[in-house]
Amino acid sequence: MIPFLAFFIWMAFAFVLPNLSHELWETRINNRRTIHARLATYQSALAMFYDHPLLGVGFGAFPEAWERFPDRYFKEYEGEDSVSTPHNFALSLLAEMGLAGGVAYSLLLIQIFRFSLRLATRAKAPFHRAYAEAMISITVAYLAAGLGLDFMRNIDFVNKIYFIFAGTLSGLVDLPVARPKPSSVQEPHVLLREELLAVGRE
Repeated sequence: MIPFLAFFIWMAFAFVLPNLSHELWETRINNRRTIHARLATYQSALAMFYDHPLLGVGFGAFPEAWERFPDRYFKEYEGEDSVSTPHNFALSLLAEMGLAGGVAYSLLLIQIFRFSLRLATRAKAPFHRAYAEAMISITVAYLAAGLGLDFMRNIDFVNKIYFIFAGTLSGLVDLPVARPKPSSVQEPHVLLREELLAVGRE
């Protein structure tokens, strides 16, 4: 399947996308200047992380650090300058909150995947299983979009929607599970009587 998938992806980028939106293709996807500016900005984020590996430069302080210390954080790649937004939520996380924030956020995502898989395999209601599967897809899309966008501080749109879904997942996981009645454990003679009645009916 991998060669066929690679062929269809190549066809999409070589023929379909350029014909569907020529302006978008030329100004964004096929524009090497945009790509080079992104790469220069990634170098700025990595420089901030190297200087402050444990705690980063501070949450939301990427633009300020980029402006205040141009000799250290202003980068250039193939003639294109870096910008004040990292355009990658993973690099933004490392640059602004360091390893501490990166580990904390990674643990959060691991828990979301873990509880989604648990709910998908153990839930009795079809809606709960479907929601868990959708949550896995949403998280994968969230991470894939974050490779080219920085929405760590975007509380009004992407993060708000994502964490609403994550909060609903938390509520579904915390639903009470049906437990056997105490009488079935504390009174074995009741079970014996029910078994004898069942045998008698047969």
